[in-house]
Amino acid sequence: MDALGVTESIERKVVTAVGIQFLVTVGIFLTQFLISGTAAYVVSGALFLGAVVAIYNTLLIVRQDFVGPIRALERQAEAIAAGNIDDAREPDATGSSGGDAAGALDPTQPDEIGSLVGAFGEVHGYLTTVSAQAEALADQEFDDPALDEEVPGAFGASLDEMAENLAAYTTELEALVDAFGDAAERAQDGDLTATIDGDALATDEGRYVEIVDNYNRLVATLGETVGEVGGFTADVAGAADEVRASMDEVDDASGEVARSVQEISDGAAEQTDELEAIASEMNTLSATVEEIAASADDAAETARDAAERGRSGREEAAEAIAELETLETRIGETAAAVTDLADRVGEIDEIAAVIDEIAEETNQLALNASIEAARTDGSGDGFAVVADEV
Repeated sequence: MDALGVTESIERKVVTAVGIQFLVTVGIFLTQFLISGTAAYVVSGALFLGAVVAIYNTLLIVRQDFVGPIRALERQAEAIAAGNIDDAREPDATGSSGGDAAGALDPTQPDEIGSLVGAFGEVHGYLTTVSAQAEALADQEFDDPALDEEVPGAFGASLDEMAENLAAYTTELEALVDAFGDAAERAQDGDLTATIDGDALATDEGRYVEIVDNYNRLVATLGETVGEVGGFTADVAGAADEVRASMDEVDDASGEVARSVQEISDGAAEQTDELEAIASEMNTLSATVEEIAASADDAAETARDAAERGRSGREEAAEAIAELETLETRIGETAAAVTDLADRVGEIDEIAAVIDEIAEETNQLALNASIEAARTDGSGDGFAVVADEV
């Protein structure tokens, strides 16, 4: 085919091969009429061999220059359709692109198939560049050299616009993250006025502005809450101081009540001692009365003796009578003293009863004071009433 100069076109190759076969067939047909004998057989054999060579050449053209490359392109197209760009390797000048020899891709083949292989190689390179740029954009590697390669057509323009938008979007996100980080750091240090200035951010997207507004409201609410907690803490501290002061007053008042109760107890003890002393005096007086009674008995005995001795003289009788009268007078005085002492003992009993009542009331007031001290409020009014009663 190279000698005939028809290698630059598949169509020419096929037409030439078919024409050769047709001419051989016509030659075999005409040989029967133009040549006879041995020469006819020789010419027919030569024409038959030429026909065989033409058929074999046609098969080679179809297999190597058409079917093989088409199948190789089909395999690469399927790999690209499956997303395996790297598996669909671009054919090189030597025709090595994978597959068997019959399926080799040679972009230098001087026919339509070679042009198709070259165009497919350009498509593969185009897709490889697009894939590399898409991968760089997905990884946000905006300095990747693949992004500097020019991709022609509307798709390339779309990729460039997407790269610019993604870079701007990433810049906005980084600025927003930095603003949030700075505000959060200041808030962590105790600055609850650390809000974010939404106007200073390089974004006008509503969702980002809404996020910033929500954060600012959160910080403001947190500041108000902390302020309220601080005020409440101060109020609690003041109330605690007042309660502490009230408890001190209650302790002082309780001490006074305890001292008063102790004084009352000491007074009751003194009254008890006095009663014991009076009882001792009563016992002594009783002994004296018994002695007086015994003396009266002695006096009576003496009177009887005197009566018996009256006969010895009226003077002694008169003296005895005088002594009896004196003794009677002393006995009357003693009886009056005993009666008066009994009255005083009754008064002492009444005083002791009053003291017992005072002691019981004092114990009751002390108990009430303890109860009021346990439940007293900041003013201490309840305990003041108990203190007045004491």
